[in-house]
Amino acid sequence: MRKILLPIIVLVNIVWSQSPTKNSLYKPCAACHGSGGNVKAFQKSEIIAGQPFGVLTQKLKDYRAGKRDVTGMGAVMKTSTANLTDEQIVSLSVYISQMKK
Repeated sequence: MRKILLPIIVLVNIVWSQSPTKNSLYKPCAACHGSGGNVKAFQKSEIIAGQPFGVLTQKLKDYRAGKRDVTGMGAVMKTSTANLTDEQIVSLSVYISQMKK
């Protein structure tokens, strides 16, 4: 288990440290989720602040692929994530996972 987690942690730290735009990646999200990720978007979504990194990463990738529509906002989230690269999704997931609930 440790052999698997260590490379993932190293990769996340590399992506995070090399991302000068980590805050700007979240800027569009703040319009609906709040600057601290503690707002339920349109009173429908979950609070995203502090969710686990892996969960956030998968959710964002699923939204981007059009595979997720839990609260009826799938089309909005698909548009919002359409131009994000995998690396940007990782950076964004790290940033949101570190927000305080």
